[in-house]
Amino acid sequence: MRDSNLINRSVQHVVAIGVCFVFALSVIVQGAEVNLDTAYGAEVNPTGSPIGGGAGYHQIYTTGDYIVHNTAELLAALNSAQPGEVVYVAPEAEIDLTGKKAIMIKPGVTLAGARGYQNSPGPLIYCDEYDTYGLFEMAPGSRLTGIRLRGPDPDILEGAYVRPNSMAVTVFGDKAEVDNCEIYHWSYAGVAVEGDAKDVYIHHNNIHHVRRAGLGYPVVVNKGYALIEANTFDYYRHAIASTGYIGTGYEARYNLVLTNATSHAFDMHGGGDYCPKRQAPCTEEELWMAGEWLHIHHNTFVVAHQAAIVVRGVPREYAKVHNNWFYSSAVSQSFRVVYYNGGNMAVYNNAYGASKNVVTEYVKPSPLVRRGSIIGEGEIVAMAAIAGDVEFGIQGLINNQLLSEPIDVLVAVDLRDVFDVKDVELRLDGEVIYTNTQGSSSGTVTIDPYQLEDGSHTLTLTVRNAQRETMTKTMNFRVRNWWTLDDDMLPPLSSGWFGSIDRSQTIEESAGWGYRDDYPENFAGDVDRKALDAEYDTGWLIWHTPGITEYRVTLFSQDAQLSNVKLVVSADKVNWVELPYELYREESPRDGWYHYELNGNRELDMAIQYFRITVTDNKRAPIQIGAFTSTGFGVRTVLPVQ
Repeated sequence: MRDSNLINRSVQHVVAIGVCFVFALSVIVQGAEVNLDTAYGAEVNPTGSPIGGGAGYHQIYTTGDYIVHNTAELLAALNSAQPGEVVYVAPEAEIDLTGKKAIMIKPGVTLAGARGYQNSPGPLIYCDEYDTYGLFEMAPGSRLTGIRLRGPDPDILEGAYVRPNSMAVTVFGDKAEVDNCEIYHWSYAGVAVEGDAKDVYIHHNNIHHVRRAGLGYPVVVNKGYALIEANTFDYYRHAIASTGYIGTGYEARYNLVLTNATSHAFDMHGGGDYCPKRQAPCTEEELWMAGEWLHIHHNTFVVAHQAAIVVRGVPREYAKVHNNWFYSSAVSQSFRVVYYNGGNMAVYNNAYGASKNVVTEYVKPSPLVRRGSIIGEGEIVAMAAIAGDVEFGIQGLINNQLLSEPIDVLVAVDLRDVFDVKDVELRLDGEVIYTNTQGSSSGTVTIDPYQLEDGSHTLTLTVRNAQRETMTKTMNFRVRNWWTLDDDMLPPLSSGWFGSIDRSQTIEESAGWGYRDDYPENFAGDVDRKALDAEYDTGWLIWHTPGITEYRVTLFSQDAQLSNVKLVVSADKVNWVELPYELYREESPRDGWYHYELNGNRELDMAIQYFRITVTDNKRAPIQIGAFTSTGFGVRTVLPVQ
């Protein structure tokens, strides 16, 4: 259906994000063969469509499965559309979404207009509410194409938060696509990639007047990976920005970056920016890193009074900047590294100034990350994450991992002739747990979480050379040996988007259990209870409770002696041991129902895994369970009810 609606879709793009992109040595541009290795700037554009989209764009929809003209029709169509269907906005439509937020473009659905067809500017969707953060949300495989998106705020102002912020598009889903749109007048961002979205494709858009002081990002990659291609940017603060978190990276190519900027054009932030702002401690690697990878090539930076590219750290995998054309003839104005430099960073084969003076090498990769000047002078800080055959790190554990059982970690030190190692030391929370004075070598250490307090812990790996210069890497992990289970007997939650969500915390149940919410005045105000149906005389519920030490059951019964309830534990769900408990009962029943609390504790036994409540004689003395709370030592899981 989608292909039949396209005008001249002869150019197909295959996007591979998250790996190094490989290009042919030459491409055909306007009938002529162009060697990409010796071509500079966006004019090489081999996409078959004009930079910024519009007239001449090769992938324009002219109809759809739903044709909409106003707000009500648009919202209804987006709600009804199924994967593979197209919601088409009529070319003359001007749709006011003021006051609307987070409008979902569902998985596989396309929202389309005819921008560029017969020189049409495209249908207009607009919002005049400052507090719109954001207007559209894109699910996996969704597409937004051929639309004008006008926001409420083209101004710079004196600060980031002097009034509420607005954003046009938030991308949460893998393989989402934003193309051939004009996006303008948004204070925070035009398109924001969030939530670990991968393979996001943002191309052939004209994005301008997104320039709020302290914000102002036509495209921002907060968390995820994106290919940003053949867009035009103007009147921006940062045309492309990224937070630099672990799990971020982008490739920018064939973009035209115009001159009306209030700050640098492209960037990748890093740990030096976000670590001070978060509560969880950063590792040494996070402190100097700037995202996972960065690839900027064949862009034209007309902007010359501001820096073109600023990288605030060292990407963990690589940074490559090449074959761009910078209108500025000042090399240092075109590319800057802040905080750290070195590592797997390569800036090469770029053209500068009106004469396109080519500088074949400006920054070259180095396995060492250093403070200091652009040429790598200064104190050694750390190793690059990937540097040929050299190794320096802690393997077998990932940062901030929740450690649930003893594991062996590898102290990996193989620095060859890069750093003459004389001794190696690994500390756990400041205490030495491993040493090696044999130079570059590796060893194994067992980390046992059961011997540690609950909370965050830090491993610090240090190597020294004969001159007592040091390099360190730190890694955090978390321990949560003690667990608490609070099961309030909540019924399934009905969600229009996700269907019915089961909130039961049991791992097994006998047949006949259901939920009750009637007459809460007879059940101490409890509106969420679990009970056996009247035709069942016996039933049971089982929870996973490793190393259980404390337990409490709230229930209601018409039996004044509560003789038909038993609490038991087991290591294997075959052999069960009865548990003692203290019994509390309210003296006066309410409409025949007594309120009971059953409380108990036992010595820690790591073999115990399961807790069961068994009810008998239910037809004579019905039971309703209001809550089960317990505490234990180990790793508790919640499994589907069987």
